Amino acid sequence: YLAGLYLLLTGPARARYGWEEPGRTRFQSWSFLGAVGLIFFALNGPLHTLSDSYLFSAHMVQHMLLMIIMPPFLILGIPPWLVRRAIQNPWVKRLAKVLTNPFVAYGLYNVIFIGWHLPPAYNLALSNHAWHIVQH
Repeated sequence: YLAGLYLLLTGPARARYGWEEPGRTRFQSWSFLGAVGLIFFALNGPLHTLSDSYLFSAHMVQHMLLMIIMPPFLILGIPPWLVRRAIQNPWVKRLAKVLTNPFVAYGLYNVIFIGWHLPPAYNLALSNHAWHIVQH
């Protein structure tokens, strides 16, 4: 869904809504779609099987791909004009300004990261596969 929405907003939706901005560069396309591919790779197939059933180290590789490698590529793939359009709404702009403050972003990242690893949440993820998927 994420890749389809991206392709729609940066392609056909521009013409339909009369947006004059250029669509996306080849680099942006590869970056965003590569990040989506990385999400798919990390959560499906051999790495997922290894991480769920055999190797804790594979599980940690999976998490590092999702938390460190994928996000910058996802962000690099978003055309600046799309971000400008999204923050035209005053409420979205205020929320974006708060969430992109380095201290807030750092704090939220660490609270969420630590929260998922507290024993109740961690044990629930070990015993309930659906909750583990939500965690990812």
